Amino acid sequence: MATTKKITLSEEELVSRLKSQDTLAIRALYDMYSGALLGVISRIVPQ
Repeated sequence: MATTKKITLSEEELVSRLKSQDTLAIRALYDMYSGALLGVISRIVPQ
C-alpha cells in the first residue's frame, strides 16, 4: 500500500513554486484548498 505525505508550504512559497510549475506545489495546493473549493462549487452548480 502506498503512503502519502502531507506537504505543508507557506502561501508565499506555494505561489513561488506554482509559478515554477512545481508538481509538489500543485499537490500541496490541492491538499490545502480542494475541500473548500468543492463546497463552493457544490453551492453554485445545481445538482
